[in-house]
Formats: sequence, C-alpha cells, structure tokens
Amino acid sequence: KEMEGGTDVPEGKVEVRFSVPSLYDGISPVGGTKALDSEFLDGKMIERLPVGATIWLSYAKKTGDDAYEKAVVKPYIVKSTEDYMGLYPCGTEEYTDEESVTWLKINTEKEEAPLYLDKNETYNFKVLYPAHDLKKEDLKFNIYNGRWACTNDPRYAQTVSKDIDIKLTAGSQKVSYIELNPMVNQTARIHFEIAKGE
Repeated sequence: KEMEGGTDVPEGKVEVRFSVPSLYDGISPVGGTKALDSEFLDGKMIERLPVGATIWLSYAKKTGDDAYEKAVVKPYIVKSTEDYMGLYPCGTEEYTDEESVTWLKINTEKEEAPLYLDKNETYNFKVLYPAHDLKKEDLKFNIYNGRWACTNDPRYAQTVSKDIDIKLTAGSQKVSYIELNPMVNQTARIHFEIAKGE
C-alpha cells in the first residue's frame, strides 16, 4: 500500500519524500582530508536521527555541469523512526535582530505542504541538523561556544551531498522516495568556560 501522500500533485511535478536522515555517530571530520576520501569513515557506526529532531533540507535544481539554481530550504521534523513515514515538513517564521538581519526560524507547530519538484529534473540535496536559525539572505548560521552542527560533507564519498534525478519510484503513481547520504559532525561538541585566575 502506498504511503499517504501523492494527492493533488501539481502538473509536471512529483511529490518527494525522504527517509529519516542519518549521521555518523560521534565523529568529527579530520582537517585536511582530501575530497572524496572514504577510508576515514569505513566501518564507522551510522544512526538515524531521533524523534523530535529538526532539520533544514536544502535543494537546488541542476542547470548544467556543476551549475545549480539558488538553493531553497525547507524545514522538517522527525515524528517517528519509520523509514519514509517519519519525516514531516513544518513551517518557518521570520524575525529581525538588533542589527537589522532577517532570520528564518523553524516552527514545528505549523504543518506545511509536501515538497513538489519538477519531474525528470536533477536536484542536489543537503541536510543540516539541528535546524539552527538561518540568515534569510545567504542561508548561513552562527556557530558559537557550545553549539554544534551536522551536515553533508564533500570530503567523504559517504557523506557528499547527492545529485538525484526526480523520477517516480517503482510501484508509486505520484511519489519519489529518496534516501540521502548520512551527515557528519562539523564542529566539536564542547563548551568552553573562561574564568578569571586567582
């Protein structure tokens, strides 16, 4: 039985559903490791994100060799660990800080429509976990003391962001089911405290 979804799909589009993202547990990248090196992650443990985890999914339509349209982000929350059934799109809110910078913030209480993409086109997908607030202008986020982030990493074959052709999954009438590469931690999960000496 096809999972719920695939209804009211716009003409020429495909509803895209993703498996619950995964990451390499307790691993941080090694500085200076060359692109597409696979040995560092060989045999390392992979775990699915837990229920309640939030992510930003970034997607960009491919327009030519190594050329893409501007990336768009869509927030999701993990509601169960059941593959292709556990990841749900949610809403965003905007706010402006004291420096007049506009930020995007995930709103897990708001439900959003599924992701619809152009059929038979190629997109690049990347995941950020957890869903830190993003600057609206360039989709960047701040890393400060005690904060960490996991995402796809181009230095390893196992974690590089994927180019994927949007096609209907076999046996499905309106949905494309996609499994993304695992993420890897990009920062040290440590907290520094600075105290005045005696």
